[in-house]
Amino acid sequence: MRPHKMYQQVGITTADPLRLIVMLYEGAIRNLNQWQRLIDQDPGEASARLTRTLEIINYLRAALDREKGGEIALNLERLYEYMRDRLADANISNDRDKVAEVIRLLQTLLDGWHGIASSQGHVTPVPTEPLNLSMVG
Repeated sequence: MRPHKMYQQVGITTADPLRLIVMLYEGAIRNLNQWQRLIDQDPGEASARLTRTLEIINYLRAALDREKGGEIALNLERLYEYMRDRLADANISNDRDKVAEVIRLLQTLLDGWHGIASSQGHVTPVPTEPLNLSMVG
């Protein structure tokens, strides 16, 4: 394993739950930005990046605590499903507009999590699903 991958893996496995969520959003956005750059030159790698983003979105959706999260969790679940559907369509049609829309949605959510992190006066719940480390890299 290359040193930067080892460092990244240690950072992921030791991150607090809030930092982990931020890292997942950042990884999803990074993967979709790479998809946009790669789609014309390396469709296979572009598709792999989009698939990683779908894995991240599925992980975030599965990790929602619907009981404690109430309406917010329900709204996030719907938004994750919408993003998943848009990306599935984009993967078939190579639609840059759909990918750009999902990037904007993820960025808005990431900005919200950054706001939570900056006011970090509370404990963030740990996601209930095990994390596949390859998703964020």
